[in-house]
Amino acid sequence: MADLRVFRSRERIEQLRKAAEPRYERRLSDQITVAFYEACRIGNLHAAEHLMRALEWEVARATLLATADQREDGNDAAAVRARYELEVSRRQRDAAETDG
Repeated sequence: MADLRVFRSRERIEQLRKAAEPRYERRLSDQITVAFYEACRIGNLHAAEHLMRALEWEVARATLLATADQREDGNDAAAVRARYELEVSRRQRDAAETDG
């Protein structure tokens, strides 16, 4: 009977461990896009630039591999680049207004 209790406790520990692991239901490119917009929101353009490049690399990689999930990643990358350029121009404009 003791062996059965040990088995059940090990089984329960395994269930708890699996439940505690984060589930990544979004694609990597989706997660990078979310992180990019958060970096822009808090004004961290250095991180936003790196995330934009990571997204472009991930889109290129996915295109080469022709993954089964064929959503329009290119549109995401274009939107991210446009947002980055907007944030950079805003920062430059704010700096010019402060200086002048």
